[in-house]
Amino acid sequence: MKKVLFYRVFNAFKGYTGGHQKLYDYYHHMSLCDEFEINIVFSEDTLWDKSNPWMGEYKQIVKKENLNVEDYDILFVEGTDWMDVQKEIENDITVINLIQAVRHANPNNIRFNFLNRKAIRIAVSKEVAVAIKDTKKVLGPIYTIENGHEMPHMQQEKVNDIYILGFKNPHLASDLENDLKKLGYKVICTKNKVYREKVFMNMVSSKVSIVLPNQTENEGFFLPALEAMKYSNMTIVPDCVGNRSFCFDKKNCLMPLYRKEDILNSTIEAIKILNDSSLFEQYKINTQQVLDKHSLENERDAFYNVLKQEGILNS
Repeated sequence: MKKVLFYRVFNAFKGYTGGHQKLYDYYHHMSLCDEFEINIVFSEDTLWDKSNPWMGEYKQIVKKENLNVEDYDILFVEGTDWMDVQKEIENDITVINLIQAVRHANPNNIRFNFLNRKAIRIAVSKEVAVAIKDTKKVLGPIYTIENGHEMPHMQQEKVNDIYILGFKNPHLASDLENDLKKLGYKVICTKNKVYREKVFMNMVSSKVSIVLPNQTENEGFFLPALEAMKYSNMTIVPDCVGNRSFCFDKKNCLMPLYRKEDILNSTIEAIKILNDSSLFEQYKINTQQVLDKHSLENERDAFYNVLKQEGILNS
């Protein structure tokens, strides 16, 4: 069996992010294969609460200086995990690097400096893959595996007209909330981070979800848009680069310009679509096709195929 090491910093400073969830998914993919012995260690400042996907599974804490990666056959890294990897060991072990953001291609971002480290890279969207490839700095193969997502079945009466997920842009979220309430809509709004189960409950209880991505930098994928498609009847999300592979304007969602007036107009349009049974039915069909494509099972199969191509997985 090949020994695999994951290392995670999950602290109160940033809390839960989609990036943590996706690393957990890949951790789980490898743990399901009997060719690997999976090990994961956590930083000393790890936050252990229900927002942590590993809560109840593993609580092995190590100091960075005691983390000896040479004891493993495969190292799985993400984000700034490279800071804890000695460069000279890359010829002795296999490194798999999950790339979750376009910002890795930005020379002003610390992650850019890791692109010339030897690794098998998995980009979560075509946009991310193109961005890092265009730097001409990447050492090692680049694969694209679009994010899959496993979301629990939830059912609840649609008691709200609109839900705004706005912790990445709280000022705009607040303005939208006020204006939509003035128009007579029943609105709920999240302007601070909450447990993802709460986000799901807000989405499932609302006819329309407005999900606001990061406005200052492009997203790598943006899972909340996929979650909104699962739980709400209509999804409104601006273009954020990484969501272009599964968000299709006027087909499975509405994609206004990232301005208050345009988002307000799209909200009114979404309500009209909900009242047009034939048009709404086509939206539902298109949405379900996207959700089926982006299943966690499809992601796992694609990952295993990469491991086979690289000679890491035998069967």
